[in-house]
Amino acid sequence: MITSTTDALRTYLADPIEVVERSAATVLPPNDGDEVHWIEEGDDPVVDIETRLAASRGCQDVDLPLQERWSPR
Repeated sequence: MITSTTDALRTYLADPIEVVERSAATVLPPNDGDEVHWIEEGDDPVVDIETRLAASRGCQDVDLPLQERWSPR
């Protein structure tokens, strides 16, 4: 079982964003929002990130979603 605090989840969210950006991909906030952040669905913290992978000019965009839901135990 993994336990975490809210601050630890915020820090955890920064790690995959850093990896995506280091890979020359673009992080897109969900639902045309201004920023990526945890939201609450009931008692569960949820994150929903869209990433757009780097592609050659003239190629179709490649989007890769990342979603996580954490449930209290």
